Amino acid sequence: GNVAGAVAEFDALIARHPDEPKFYVTATEAMLSAKQGEAAVRFAEGGLAKAQATGNRDLEGACRELADAARRLTK
Repeated sequence: GNVAGAVAEFDALIARHPDEPKFYVTATEAMLSAKQGEAAVRFAEGGLAKAQATGNRDLEGACRELADAARRLTK
C-alpha cells in the first residue's frame, strides 16, 4: 500500500547490494504490480545498466522485458 515507502526500501537495498541482480528484478516487479510505471522503469533501467556493465546476459534479458512492460504502463 505504501508505494513511496517501498521505493525507498528498494533504493536502500540496491544501494547496499548493487551487484545483486534479483533486487532489481524484484523491485521492478513490485512496482509493476503496484501500477507504478515510472518507478518500475527506473528500477529496470538500473538493472539493465548493471547487467551491461557486468556482462550478465540473464539480467539484461529480464530487465529489457520488464522495462518494456513498465513503459507500457506509463503510456
